[in-house]
Amino acid sequence: MRRILATALTLLFVASPALAVVPTGVPVGAAAVPDPPEVSAEAWILYDATYGLVLAERGADEVRSIASTTKMMTAILAIERGDLDEEVRVSSAAAGVGESEVGLEPGEVLTLRQLITALIIRSANDASVAVAEHIGGSVGGFVAMMNERAAELGMSNSSFANPHGLDAPNHHSSARDLLLLALHAMQDPLFAELARTRRAVLPENGEGRIRPVIATNRLLGTYEGAIGVKTGYTDGAGLTLVAAAHRGDRTIFAVVLGSEDHFGDAAALLDHGFRDYRLYSAISAGVQYGVRRVTEGDDSPAVAVADVDVLAEPDLELTVLPELRDGVPVLVARLGREEVGTTEVATSPLPELPTLLEAVRWLLDGRASR
Repeated sequence: MRRILATALTLLFVASPALAVVPTGVPVGAAAVPDPPEVSAEAWILYDATYGLVLAERGADEVRSIASTTKMMTAILAIERGDLDEEVRVSSAAAGVGESEVGLEPGEVLTLRQLITALIIRSANDASVAVAEHIGGSVGGFVAMMNERAAELGMSNSSFANPHGLDAPNHHSSARDLLLLALHAMQDPLFAELARTRRAVLPENGEGRIRPVIATNRLLGTYEGAIGVKTGYTDGAGLTLVAAAHRGDRTIFAVVLGSEDHFGDAAALLDHGFRDYRLYSAISAGVQYGVRRVTEGDDSPAVAVADVDVLAEPDLELTVLPELRDGVPVLVARLGREEVGTTEVATSPLPELPTLLEAVRWLLDGRASR
């Protein structure tokens, strides 16, 4: 077990002659977080999107094959740069790409929206190539767009060589980069809707058969709160998955690469995030955290105006200190050196400012009283 956030509140004097906050010894809660679960994935990352915090990781920056998680980039580029209702004619190259597909036929016409639906939900390689040719003019032109967009998103460990994720030289990413991509993609309403959709239907093919599109992500409907996002598998990549779930007011992402059980690994990591990381109250509204001292013997309560909650992270110390910001007394909560929240301090109205001589005397007296 890792011990975290086990500290007592320490309030220092604010260096102002008009305000000194004296500590009252209110404790800050302590918490213990277990080590992350053992999973088969060779690289992974667990991220709380609500609080912007990496909860745990292993090999998250390792460059690896990523299989069909690639299609997150294909889909979001198509959504961002295409007309969703525009018709797309399927080429022979797209229809013949092989592996995972939805049976597109050369010459048939679907809307861009329908093709995006197939590539996100069913991970269809034929739909991915059709999209790439339509948006980029060619697969090569689209790949250039993919790499340009990756650079814009800060995906420094990523290189794309195709729109579907089949193993190829110079086609790779990392768990952290895929997390960046997923966080961006899931902000788009259409992408987010399709990422959590379990079943759709494409138009009839040339033989009059309706083509159901069944989700490859088995966490949908089986894992509480699952909302997406993308599966993958190739011989070179192994099993890969970017997963996300929402419970209460928290959304957590898990990315697993090189896995033997991508659904089991992601579920175990998501469970760890929801079960073992809690919000702890660093500052509670209405609680007196000290007194405001203007002169010796002239004290008034210093009470927090609002709550400040902190999501526990291992190995960082939580501190709460008073500061003056633009002349306003506040309490500042920090994890390590990072500020995680502030609230104003409710006190009685300040009197008129003292003379410089009185200010120096009161400040020295206040320091001596500590």
